[in-house]
Amino acid sequence: MLGNPVGHADVPLADVRRFDGMAAEELAKIAGLDIKQYATEMFRSSSRLLDRSMDELFTWFKYFQAQNQKIAISQVTSVSENELSGIRDKMLRVLWKAAWHRAVCPCCSLC
Repeated sequence: MLGNPVGHADVPLADVRRFDGMAAEELAKIAGLDIKQYATEMFRSSSRLLDRSMDELFTWFKYFQAQNQKIAISQVTSVSENELSGIRDKMLRVLWKAAWHRAVCPCCSLC
């Protein structure tokens, strides 16, 4: 349910969320789904990191200037700590390679 479930602007947001939760539970019953299991699977499938290359994971960076240094910040989202642990070493190799490259070639497009 988007917005106000009863059509009145004076309904508190907490009530809207409660109504949304009740609607989700009813729809899950009709569909024969375990809503918590379905939500977990939905989030897992959207964040399957093991199926992605490091290039795919590190495609978007936001760049900042801090104390005469250019830094890049990126974010990876996962619902599985085990999956993150499984790619940790690969991610660190990519980051160390980028840091080393930056140290020896401060003018290229990777910097």
